[in-house]
Amino acid sequence: MEGELLLGGRCPAKGYINDPELTERGFVPDRFAGAGIVYRTGDQVLRDEHGVLIFLGRIDEQVKIRGYQGRATRS
Repeated sequence: MEGELLLGGRCPAKGYINDPELTERGFVPDRFAGAGIVYRTGDQVLRDEHGVLIFLGRIDEQVKIRGYQGRATRS
């Protein structure tokens, strides 16, 4: 089964500091547990028959190199 990796649990975070728009996009209601929130990572993963997650890539064009985040550009 392929899809976006969501992170949840006791308290992944409450959002981004001073950025309600980004918080609204990145943190969504947990529709699986019925309460709480989950963080949308933007990572595309595949779960194999053993339950192992295989990273397939990013949903968007974001890249991170040595902690710096940016967008990939194509020439």
